[in-house]
Amino acid sequence: SDDGLQHYRLHRDFEIAVVDGVRGLGNGRCLPAGPLREPPARLAAVDAVIVNGGSYQPPGVAALRMELRPLGLRQLATGTWVAAPALPADWGAARRAHAVAAIGHPQRFADSLRALGLTVDLRVLPDHHPLGTADLEFDDALPVVITAKDAVKCAESADPRIWVLEVAAELAESDWAVLLAGIENLI
Repeated sequence: SDDGLQHYRLHRDFEIAVVDGVRGLGNGRCLPAGPLREPPARLAAVDAVIVNGGSYQPPGVAALRMELRPLGLRQLATGTWVAAPALPADWGAARRAHAVAAIGHPQRFADSLRALGLTVDLRVLPDHHPLGTADLEFDDALPVVITAKDAVKCAESADPRIWVLEVAAELAESDWAVLLAGIENLI
């Protein structure tokens, strides 16, 4: 459940807290004074802490390391798939695109697109923004790339310019073993 740990009525068998490895815990304060939905001490109460990217290490807890690896691009309207690092042939040599993100760390998304060789014009929207047609409109015919998280908000779009960056969460084999062992202990 994205951002669900603060809803204590939500049943949980195994809690995983994901921490941004670039931004860490920010100023360590909860909303609205800081970026956190829970105090830092909450990390000691979850079953697993995963640090996404970067080099941040949360104090006092063992953390597993994760990286998001781009798998490819999926055209939202048709499902056409292009595996990374290739780009759709009709994007041309300019390799330019718009990027729209309504996620917590939009710069990571833009950096992933740049790593694929794209020059991106990033439109940042607030985290969990209800992405609409107007948010994806531009005054040119360049492709528009969005996150998979945002794609579910506009899945009915028939605009062939909209593409979704699909990613895979990668953990070291030893970290996967720790995570799976914790889950298997529930059975």
